[in-house]
Amino acid sequence: QWEYFGSAANFKEELRNAEHDTTRLRLYVRLSNIYVFSYPDTALQFAQGGLQLAQSINNKKWIAYSNLCIAQCLLVIGNYPKGIEMGLKEGPVLEELNDTAGMTVCNFIASWGYGDEGENSKALGYAKKALFLSESSRNKGFMSIALEHVAEHFKDINKLDSALVYARRGLAYRSLGSEGDAWSGDLRNLADIFKELKQDDSALYYYKATVGPSVRLGVSIDAFDAYLGIARIFQHMARIDSSI
Repeated sequence: QWEYFGSAANFKEELRNAEHDTTRLRLYVRLSNIYVFSYPDTALQFAQGGLQLAQSINNKKWIAYSNLCIAQCLLVIGNYPKGIEMGLKEGPVLEELNDTAGMTVCNFIASWGYGDEGENSKALGYAKKALFLSESSRNKGFMSIALEHVAEHFKDINKLDSALVYARRGLAYRSLGSEGDAWSGDLRNLADIFKELKQDDSALYYYKATVGPSVRLGVSIDAFDAYLGIARIFQHMARIDSSI
């Protein structure tokens, strides 16, 4: 359920035909995750539907998971304080349930939210906690995401050598995860790091590599950042015509 890409149409059909509450709860979370980066309002509707069902049967795990989905939606629309609060609130419940995946997502949400608020040292601490949990559970998909979180926060505090090490590790683990080459965020992150290192050719390569998967998956923010990065690199290389 903590995978972020796939066919929404197929999962919607499964949801319509689902006979068991636990199956429906899993699909509500799955669909919320699919929509969160491109259509956060739709993602929020699925998360709230899951929350209502989970509360009606008093299922602690799926109440927590639904609230984590709501927290992600809040982060995407820019309500960082509320998103962080909702994400961290579920930590004790998931720890009691010994749910490592859920605890990892709690830390991802705090890392993401504090990073976007500019509290990079605090964000880095949560990213490292997510990495520890991912490594302890041997979840390669989560390890890839956690490594990218750590890399991004090192970049933001201008520790670029450390950022590059973690970003490259994240890209390597991404190829071992269940989503294959689906994600674009790790490529964009590497491009940003190389740009800060003033390695224009490498930055340009990774910005261009970001465009295809981000457009294909509808992750418009990565596509926008990639095109903007390409334009800025061309400007820096004095290739003004190419930047237009």
